[in-house]
Amino acid sequence: MCSGKEDKKMQATEIKPIRQTQIFFENETDYKNFIEYATSRKKTDNEIMNRVRKELKDHVRSAKRK
Repeated sequence: MCSGKEDKKMQATEIKPIRQTQIFFENETDYKNFIEYATSRKKTDNEIMNRVRKELKDHVRSAKRK
């Protein structure tokens, strides 16, 4: 059990919400290129990213301890 003093220390902290990202484009072509990039299924072809993807794919969760 907790004493009254410990309960006062464990008060909830107010967290600020994450603000939306705003992107401004200089022309319609840049906007269309961004939308195409953001919605495409094309992956970044980078040695480091490929290694991270492989490690995540091969990862096996450890057994829960009692």
